Amino acid sequence: MEENKKNKIDEVYHYDEPDEYDDAGDETGGYEEPEEFTAADEPEAYDDRYDNGYDNGIEEMSRNDMPEDTAVQRTEEKKVNANKANANKANSNKANSDKANSDKVNPDKVNPDKVNSDKKKTVKKVSAPRVAAKKNPAAEETNGRVQTELRQAHRRIRELEVKSNRMKLLLVIWIILAVVFATLFIREKLKDSYYGKVVDVESTFNEKLALAGPEGLTELFTENYVKYLNKAYVMFGTYPDCSYYKVAAGVRRDDYDFENDFYTPEGELYKYYCPDGVKSSKVAIDVSTYQTDVNWEEVKNSGVDVVIVRSGFRGYGEEGKLVEDSQFKNHIEGALAAGLECGVYFFTEAISYEEGAEEARYVLEQIKDYNITQPIIVDTEKISQEGVRANDIDNETRTQALLGFCETIEAAGRTPMIYASTAWFCQAMDIAKLGKYEFWLAAYGTPQFPYHVEGWQYDPEGSVPGIEGNVDLNVWLR
Repeated sequence: MEENKKNKIDEVYHYDEPDEYDDAGDETGGYEEPEEFTAADEPEAYDDRYDNGYDNGIEEMSRNDMPEDTAVQRTEEKKVNANKANANKANSNKANSDKANSDKVNPDKVNPDKVNSDKKKTVKKVSAPRVAAKKNPAAEETNGRVQTELRQAHRRIRELEVKSNRMKLLLVIWIILAVVFATLFIREKLKDSYYGKVVDVESTFNEKLALAGPEGLTELFTENYVKYLNKAYVMFGTYPDCSYYKVAAGVRRDDYDFENDFYTPEGELYKYYCPDGVKSSKVAIDVSTYQTDVNWEEVKNSGVDVVIVRSGFRGYGEEGKLVEDSQFKNHIEGALAAGLECGVYFFTEAISYEEGAEEARYVLEQIKDYNITQPIIVDTEKISQEGVRANDIDNETRTQALLGFCETIEAAGRTPMIYASTAWFCQAMDIAKLGKYEFWLAAYGTPQFPYHVEGWQYDPEGSVPGIEGNVDLNVWLR
């Protein structure tokens, strides 16, 4: 019945429900309120004057005077209007109640006139408060565990990245070190196979020089080129028909000008080193069994400062017996008594490190009672006769024998020195391994020797007052 009434009211007044309801609505149904009816939309109020016979200024009529169909129609209209008024009133009360609840306003204080005064005013949409989601402990625990695992995974990834970067850095360092060590190893191998060896002239140098230009240019170029070669190589022979030996990089060099700074000053008997005209060296002679009946006072007065006495030698044969020089004691005692500085040398034929050390111990025993202030020297030479035990040993074996001598002397607190010719220094030993020891160079003429020298034997047939026969003369630079 109520539904039929509502349908009739809808048909008469044609009000529209909202298009959709808010699912989050209130407890009464969750829909949005329809627009509030305004005063203009209210149906005309039932005029009681109908009961008195009036209708909008129309003269009062008696119901009995109305036609029957008109009376029935009037009755039905009254019922419809009454039902519509009741429905509108119910809807209006409901709207005002909902609005008051949503705005938290006391319904008793609402002004109905103010509500109905604005014809265009519409009701605001009001959503019911959302119901808080129910907590699920199991879901929260799972979510927390997942978050923890994600953080741990991220931390492990960062740790792996750091470790990877460190490994990359270590790999780069190892590669660099490997390259450095490989370079040093190859360089050392090349040095061992190159230094002290004859250079293949045809493959190393272009000897065919063809220059065109002003007169003398070719000679000037050649002269400068030879000067360069003398700095980088030790040459034997006359350029261009000569052999070349690469200068060892690890051996100290001296820049002596042998051609201009070594000479015999006026009024002197011996040669000196005189840079800028100032004598800066001593005169030394070396003596052995071949010099006898020496007047050491006369020797000293002639200008000699240092005497190097041969203490002994090793036999040339297979046995290689150690022998003391027959004049050793006479010479050492006579020279010391005259106030000359003395050193000793031993002529070696050692063919191993052990034999070199044996020779050194032999000399140390010989000189233990003498005041030897100059070096103890090992004399290494090639003997021009057949069957000499040390002539044909290889360079490395000879180098080891010399090291045996020098290291033993050095260990005893003495100064070792090596005597040899230019060719023997460059061709018969590994000079790079012996470069820290002092050198006594035998070179007759202007030396072409790139390394340091502490003594230069410049004349094997010198003359010294107080000694009969030839005597080796030396410029002593230590």
